[in-house]
Amino acid sequence: MELIIFEKESYYQALAEMKKFIKEAISEIKPSASQAPIESKEQWVNAKEAEAILHCRKTKLKKLRDAALIRVYKHERKILYHKKSLLEYLEDFANKSRGTFKT
Repeated sequence: MELIIFEKESYYQALAEMKKFIKEAISEIKPSASQAPIESKEQWVNAKEAEAILHCRKTKLKKLRDAALIRVYKHERKILYHKKSLLEYLEDFANKSRGTFKT
C-alpha cells in the first residue's frame, strides 16, 4: 500500500482544478441534453385515467399491457400509461371493428 501525502495548498489547488474540469464537462453536455425531446407529464396517465380513456377495467388494461399493445412505464409498483398509445389503440380497434359490422 502506498501513502501519498499532499500539502494543504496543493490539495486545494488540485480540488479546484477538478471542480473546474467537471463544470466544463457539464456545460458541454447541457446544450445537447436540452435539445433532446422531453415528454411532458401530461402524456402519461395513471390506471384510473387509462381505464376512463379506454372504457375498460383493470383486467383488460393488464391484458393490453401484457400483449404490448400499449406503452407503459413501470417503476417499482407504479405503472403509468402513455396517453398517445392508448388513443392509437382505440383508433386501431375502431378501424378493425368497422369492417366486422354490416350497416
